[in-house]
Amino acid sequence: MQVMLFESLRAELDQVHDLLGSLVRTEDPQLRPFLQTLSERRGKLLRPALVLLCGKAVSSITQVHIHLAATVELVHTASLLHDDVIDQAAIRRHQFTANAQWGNTVAVLMGDYVLSKAFSLMTECTPREAAILLCRTAETLCTGELKQNLLKGNLALAEQDYLDIIQAKTAALFETSCRLGALASNADPSQAEALGAYGRNLGMSFQIMDDLRDLVGDPECAGKTLGTDLLQEKLTMAVIHWLNSNPAEKDQRRQMLTNLSGETLVGILQDSGSVHYARAQAEAYGSAAIEALSVFPCSPMACELAALAEQIVRSC
Repeated sequence: MQVMLFESLRAELDQVHDLLGSLVRTEDPQLRPFLQTLSERRGKLLRPALVLLCGKAVSSITQVHIHLAATVELVHTASLLHDDVIDQAAIRRHQFTANAQWGNTVAVLMGDYVLSKAFSLMTECTPREAAILLCRTAETLCTGELKQNLLKGNLALAEQDYLDIIQAKTAALFETSCRLGALASNADPSQAEALGAYGRNLGMSFQIMDDLRDLVGDPECAGKTLGTDLLQEKLTMAVIHWLNSNPAEKDQRRQMLTNLSGETLVGILQDSGSVHYARAQAEAYGSAAIEALSVFPCSPMACELAALAEQIVRSC
């Protein structure tokens, strides 16, 4: 996905990045080489940007927004460290993953450390309602990942099961990021609900496109190991659609899937229209996200949020 620059947020995102760096800094010479990599690998900061954009859509940015933005990025980073272990991924953000560099044990412990920092930061200046929302979201992320891994290899996985999984493991944190921005800006209920709906739909669109890139994307552009979903037997929307689009061939296609190479499968998914179907679903969620912003007429921040939704569905 092309990185969104978020020019209007450059100063605030720099504050978030500096705060993140300070949180993982250590004087311990044995730990420093490991934790330093966390501050050096600046990601897209998409979720922090959502906190800030949604906050700005309602009022001005405060230090509470900065802390909440850093907190959601810490939660996200912890989940990536754990996901890379589960997926045996070797590349993330164009660099070797922690598990590829130092092994699974170190990577898992680093993820635990980052998550502990997230909850420590929450206690500093986070409104109680925001802390409750973040804790519940962290629980939801874990249940989504757990369900995905329990169901991997299940060729009878329904599209609704897939949607439930990505709602929990991805869209929940997008929605929470948007709600936190609204909460810190004292948004009224209609504004908060609109921004929450935006984030939820944006997260669904983002994950469908991310899964599609795992099949048909460019590794250089993605900056991470592709093909991990197939290797880990995780069915995503295009594959589920192909398996179920012809009921008469369902059993035959399930049998075929166990013997197809990744390259052959991608060709089948493209020729059958299943790649197009997945992209169309992502576009529908993107449109729903933009529609939710209608309560913010003529708002520059709402325009940026809408542009982000449009960019996500053009990313593959």
